[in-house]
Amino acid sequence: MARTLRFKLADAPAEFESIHRLNYRTFVEEIPQHPPNDECRLVDRFHAENTYAICLDGENVVGMIAGRCERPFSLDQKLPDLDRHLPAHRKVVEVRLLAVDRPYRKQAVFARLAGVLANHFRALGCDLAVISGTVRELALYRHLGFRPFGPLVGDARARYQPMVLTLDSYAARAAHLEVVGGRRTSNLMPGPIAVSDAVSASFAQPPISHRSAEFMLLMDRVRGRLRDLCRVHDVLVMPGSGTLANDAVGAQLAAEGQPGLVLVNGEFGERLVDHARRWRLRFDVLRVGWGQGFGAEELRAAFDRARPAWVWSVACETSTGVRNDLAPLRELCREHRADLCVDAVSAVGLQAIDLGATRFASTVSGKGLGSFSGLAIVCHDGRLVPAG
Repeated sequence: MARTLRFKLADAPAEFESIHRLNYRTFVEEIPQHPPNDECRLVDRFHAENTYAICLDGENVVGMIAGRCERPFSLDQKLPDLDRHLPAHRKVVEVRLLAVDRPYRKQAVFARLAGVLANHFRALGCDLAVISGTVRELALYRHLGFRPFGPLVGDARARYQPMVLTLDSYAARAAHLEVVGGRRTSNLMPGPIAVSDAVSASFAQPPISHRSAEFMLLMDRVRGRLRDLCRVHDVLVMPGSGTLANDAVGAQLAAEGQPGLVLVNGEFGERLVDHARRWRLRFDVLRVGWGQGFGAEELRAAFDRARPAWVWSVACETSTGVRNDLAPLRELCREHRADLCVDAVSAVGLQAIDLGATRFASTVSGKGLGSFSGLAIVCHDGRLVPAG
């Protein structure tokens, strides 16, 4: 992106004033939902209750989205039987006022705004979101997991479709947006890492004992959110690095003693070979040129040759900036009854990734999750080999 965009929750008077003017440009001048006025500003009727996620280009607000949990919602007034359409939930948030200036609409700004807002309201216990989605952007909302319900609302000049997003759909489609919502759209290189403002603020708080009930509850919540984000059975969190996480995977494979296949198209694939050697695993290697992807024919030939019980690959090879497609690997592993293991250190949090079909997947706190280094994370499907 040529511009340096920042995403945050609005908290300054100047930001709120820019929100009112963007609101006017969008919902008066572009979408004739409200009458014009001489001030060229539109203050939302729920402004005092709204939480706004905003996109800033310099000091200018160029995108926004708002959420609130107080009933009645705006949608309550359009659909008197709103609750009849909603699935079971604990707490619902209404998302409104999506507005992005025209020059920024091709830059995934909406997705980033949604991530910032979702991070805030998930922390408040929300597990369901409702919107009135403009009919012009239904494909975008569906892509993020929203599904339509009820009749169209609004008038002929501005038609909207009521839509709902459950926590499960959010986790499958868009939960990764929470952790990339702060500074970067993507980072396919090894670094530097952008630490989120929320994490920095948390580190400034007094520490709590790792033996306390408070810590145990916090760890349970962290593991639960990691399970949702990666779509996996369970997650182990250990003090350490990505090297430790991959060593833990290697130790599990060594305990079973089955042959495998390691895929290499960059430096981090070579490191997986090193892990496999140090754990004295029996394995073949499929190497392609750095910066290249794995072709379907060469993958199938490698599987036929190695007849692996497990396959180990890097999801995002940041030494060359290449994303490796996991879909063909999952299919070949299914055909060959092989376990798929993934180094997802530079993928989790930076791209939508479903690791539910993997035996093991490694990641860390200090990459796409927007935190400081120091935690090794291993996702697994429940089949752990106990220490012998």
